[in-house]
Amino acid sequence: ARLGLDAVADPPARPPGVTVREGRPGLVIFPAAALDDADLPVVAGEQPAGDAARRASRLSELTSRLRSSGIVPVAI
Repeated sequence: ARLGLDAVADPPARPPGVTVREGRPGLVIFPAAALDDADLPVVAGEQPAGDAARRASRLSELTSRLRSSGIVPVAI
């Protein structure tokens, strides 16, 4: 899985003063249905029309917030 991830993942931007121990991002795997939680944010300025668009926007926002920490969320 890590070899496949290396081919498609951008390396995370490191926060100032932080050293990342692993060169590859960590994966957080969770059920896709969890993206239906109304407390999860959508991308600022987006107005998703349907459920699929809302889930995609929430996953995109989670990815942008966690990437600097070296974490990539994966909904299955």
